[in-house]
Amino acid sequence: HDRYFTAIKDSGGMAIFNHPMRSLNNAAWYNGYFDDYPDSVLIGMEVFNHGYGELFAYIRDGITLWDSVNAAREYDDLRWGFSGDDWHSSSFGHNYNRHYMASLTYPLFRENLKAGAFTFSFQKSSGGIAAVPILMGVIVAGSTITIMASGATSIAWVDNKSDTIGTDYRSEERRLG
Repeated sequence: HDRYFTAIKDSGGMAIFNHPMRSLNNAAWYNGYFDDYPDSVLIGMEVFNHGYGELFAYIRDGITLWDSVNAAREYDDLRWGFSGDDWHSSSFGHNYNRHYMASLTYPLFRENLKAGAFTFSFQKSSGGIAAVPILMGVIVAGSTITIMASGATSIAWVDNKSDTIGTDYRSEERRLG
């Protein structure tokens, strides 16, 4: 892996770990690479792949692995999660990375990836139509975080120990805090 990540770094590229839920490597193994390569190069890991276990038998749960990786990291050096469709057949449209950008340009997209200004999700069936919740806005006021979303039945704020620390349903607006 080192020669690949070094080549990506030297060329100004960015990378993520794909399919970590299909390997036996633990969080410490991934964190060794995350420690060796800055978050501007090795930015995260795939958490969902081709649905979420409906189509492949995974060795491990991607959410638990990602949480374990970030639980061992400093707060200012967390790594982003991604959802990959892995489209190699006619079964597609299960996984989405939704980027929140004013316009679609390469420099803004790179900045968006570095800043983590995106969400990722999966859905069990799709037919290529993104029927997952869409983040419409986030407002931080004091100790209250208000999340506006469409297409959501609930929203849960989860801490680095995978504990739900906030959730509250209010029509199309969910308040966490």
